[in-house]
Amino acid sequence: MGRKVRILLMIVVSLVVGAGLGAYALYRAAVQVPEFYAKAIKSDPVAQKKANDELLQQAANLASDVRRRGQWQATFTAEQINGWLAVDLVKNYPEVLEADVKDPRVAIAPRQATVAAMFKAEGQEAVLSINLDVYLSDPNVVAVRILSARAGLLPIPLKRVLDAISEFASDAELPLTWAQNDGDPVALITIPPAYDENDKRLLLEKIELQDGAVFVSGRTDPADASPPVASDGGGTQRLKSDAPRLIVRTTRNRQS
Repeated sequence: MGRKVRILLMIVVSLVVGAGLGAYALYRAAVQVPEFYAKAIKSDPVAQKKANDELLQQAANLASDVRRRGQWQATFTAEQINGWLAVDLVKNYPEVLEADVKDPRVAIAPRQATVAAMFKAEGQEAVLSINLDVYLSDPNVVAVRILSARAGLLPIPLKRVLDAISEFASDAELPLTWAQNDGDPVALITIPPAYDENDKRLLLEKIELQDGAVFVSGRTDPADASPPVASDGGGTQRLKSDAPRLIVRTTRNRQS
């Protein structure tokens, strides 16, 4: 066998081996499980039930508070939310999750939350995770800033995430506007004004991601009361908060 042929064969073999190793590395990266998710998914069922019960009790207390005029607030921990996802969601709302998605869990830090779930397609499983921030850009306008999305360790296109948010808002008949914040897409979801049986208005004033928890607060006012807003100096009325300001022109979401 000539020297040139041997060199050519060595190059071909090297390319095949390299491609195989590269494909294996990509596969391993795709099936990697975030540390928080691996820990949350193995949580003791008794602890999950306890956390679920705590969340349901706090939600009931909040529902009672908002019926009374004045300020109200609540804090839900990531442990409580994960308990609800593991127990009550599975038991009472199984239709919420698509057939190929299971075991959603969350991790919460200041200004950032990670939502992860197991996704199965074509016989393969991977943990999909989305990093995001949630806050209010205006009273009753929830801003969801998408920071990144991954399958295991591999980044995935954000378009799928944005389409899913658009579909959720459409199904829930919630007005949705898309904006940007430092290049990150931001979904602005407007919650229509809610009124109780005594015609009092419920106003959501703050959502804050904290260390291991999410804080929400608002107030219940007479129907004719004005919402508490502050001018940002540019003619736009904004809620008094330290929420990141959206400075890029927004685009209205269009449903076909």
